[in-house]
Amino acid sequence: MRYRGKEYTGKGISVAIIDSGINRSDPRMQGVEIEGWNITLNATGHAILSPDYHDQNGHGTDIAAAVLRLAPDVKIIAVKIMDDRLRTSADLMAAGIETSYRHGANIINLSLGTPNMGKALLLRDCCAMAVEAGTVVLAAAHPKGERAYPADLPETV
Repeated sequence: MRYRGKEYTGKGISVAIIDSGINRSDPRMQGVEIEGWNITLNATGHAILSPDYHDQNGHGTDIAAAVLRLAPDVKIIAVKIMDDRLRTSADLMAAGIETSYRHGANIINLSLGTPNMGKALLLRDCCAMAVEAGTVVLAAAHPKGERAYPADLPETV
């Protein structure tokens, strides 16, 4: 990526993709440094991390590929919080944000959100902790301009 006359490749930067996972066998991921987890919630609401972040849908892999087109030398942190039908929850988003910044993500990308204002405070707390740790949190806005969290929080870009 070119900025102010200088070329940036993402070297030394970690980008967390909180999404449907990443397919390591996708040709666009060849030679890319990837670490990651699948996060689920147990019956008591505690986050459980497992090493299987394989993308069964392709969305997270496509997001990672888009990031790599702009910054081919970034390290990718795959944080799978969606099931095979692309369903998730605000609690899993919060766990993904926290897991990402605690594992050194410089940038966190969420291509999803929730309209649930009741979960906005939880997400704001997680985003604020990430920003305080020096992480930039990118979140997609609702495509129809409706409220979506964490995108509508002041801590996110």
